[in-house]
Formats: sequence, structure tokens, C-alpha cells
Amino acid sequence: MNDEWIYMALIWLGFLALLFATIITIGLAVAIIKRAMRGGRPRKDQRQEGDDTRIIQEIHNGLQRMEDRIDALETIIMDRSGSKKRALIAN
Repeated sequence: MNDEWIYMALIWLGFLALLFATIITIGLAVAIIKRAMRGGRPRKDQRQEGDDTRIIQEIHNGLQRMEDRIDALETIIMDRSGSKKRALIAN
């Protein structure tokens, strides 16, 4: 009698574990299908990606302007050093 009770408890435990695993599997499948139908990415990620792109473009534009300024300063320095050399040669 005692052994039958243990076997029945194990059978019910196995049944509940199988039921629980089935419910989780179905839930995951539904979540994956929903995500695939929405385009794969949450809207928050898409907005974040747009913000990241904008920030990278602003950084690029700022660096481009800095490069232009450095080129201009190099030209000014080269012109000044060239005129100083010419002044030294003339004396």
C-alpha cells in the first residue's frame, strides 16, 4: 500500500512537470511569433538606434570642422614661418 502511494505521487509529479514544460514552451513560441511579426525589434531599440545614429553624425561633423580648422591653422603657421625665413634671408 505504501509503495502504491509513492508511485502515484511520482506519476502526478511527472505529469505536472510535463504540463509546466508544455505551458512554458507554448508561451515562448507565442512570444517569438509576436516578436517576429513586429519586425524583430522593440520600438524602443529602434528609437535608440536613431538617436545613436544622430549622435555619431554630430560627432563626425564636429570632427570634420575641427580638421578644417587644424588645416587652416597649419596654413597660417606655415605662411608666418615662411615670411620669417624670407625676412631673415633678406637681412
